[in-house]
Amino acid sequence: MKQAVQIVPLESENEAIIRSLVWQRRCNYLVLVHDHELRELALNIKGEFDSLADTTTCQVQPFDYHDILANLLEIALIYRDYDLHFSPCTKNQIMVVAFSMAAQFSNSRLHLLSQQSTHSKLPVQILDLTLVTRQKLTEPKKNILKQLLDECGGHVKSLRELGTRAELAASSISEHIRDLIEAGYVQVKRTGRTKTTWITQLGKVILRIAQQWQDNDMTWDAKRFHQIC
Repeated sequence: MKQAVQIVPLESENEAIIRSLVWQRRCNYLVLVHDHELRELALNIKGEFDSLADTTTCQVQPFDYHDILANLLEIALIYRDYDLHFSPCTKNQIMVVAFSMAAQFSNSRLHLLSQQSTHSKLPVQILDLTLVTRQKLTEPKKNILKQLLDECGGHVKSLRELGTRAELAASSISEHIRDLIEAGYVQVKRTGRTKTTWITQLGKVILRIAQQWQDNDMTWDAKRFHQIC
């Protein structure tokens, strides 16, 4: 099992939140991302957090998106062989976006906190997000989504049946479904011994957008369409 690294922004009043995060999600390494004004605070509390995880600090420009993202990706490179967790417990929206993009670029985990008040007695709730990767919607994958939506009532209990409807070989349907699951376009639910494959709301929207762009190909550049969908 890979060792875990938590990457979190440090603010003047979120020490308790970081501590709760580290306690709830055990990690081996902790990286505190902070601005110049909090450099002294970061160094002072590093010793405390060292008792929870091996702690390092990283200084960024707090309102410079590209600087934050560049530093986060440098961290991701340093810890590329570890299990990375980006947890933007901050009200700085630029920081939140940069953390989200860093998680996306490095194919890492992203956690958001549902409660960020240091005065609340409620426990910090951690929301685990599965980042959606841009999956090229090839004709076979588009046909699978169409069959799920139009012919199967949104779901199907047999991949063989779905493959037959989509005119795909049994050897390829599983691979296409796996790609669509990773993209967030379909999901699989198990009930007993039965696996049911569903098209998600995201899959429905992506299919509608792809179809609309295809129907209006006079307006959309064909190369751009194929790159996005």
